[in-house]
Amino acid sequence: MTTVNVSLPKALHGFVEKRTKAGGYEDASEYFRALVREDQRRLRDLERKILEGLNSGERIEVNKEYWEKKKTALKAKFAKKKSRS
Repeated sequence: MTTVNVSLPKALHGFVEKRTKAGGYEDASEYFRALVREDQRRLRDLERKILEGLNSGERIEVNKEYWEKKKTALKAKFAKKKSRS
């Protein structure tokens, strides 16, 4: 295992200590390892979702015209919601 030293301001150090105790971690190292693992998992999930999105449905060209239509549709949708409230 490799060692990484991290410098934290007092407020963050206190936060890490509280989270370590509250989360049932043995020490701050275990807490940081859990954070890194969670970040890795989220990155894999994001990459998977991006690939699913790219491989789903019919492909469309996203250009200036597309964004203008999207913006107009969203403005109309929110104006409609606002008028109902």
